[in-house]
Amino acid sequence: MEHLAERLTELETRLVFQDQTIEELHEVIYQQQGQLDELTRELAKLNNRLGQFPPDGGGNGDGHG
Repeated sequence: MEHLAERLTELETRLVFQDQTIEELHEVIYQQQGQLDELTRELAKLNNRLGQFPPDGGGNGDGHG
């Protein structure tokens, strides 16, 4: 019976650890989603700025503007 109690304690300990790990991973995912959203907005801004330039780059064709 003592062996069963030890196994139960070990399983409970593992469950607590797994719950903590899941919460930590959830927080990381939440933060990364925020970063992705911010980067998506910044990319859209850059694309809009690039769209303001003429298609040929506005240079004289020699690569030096």
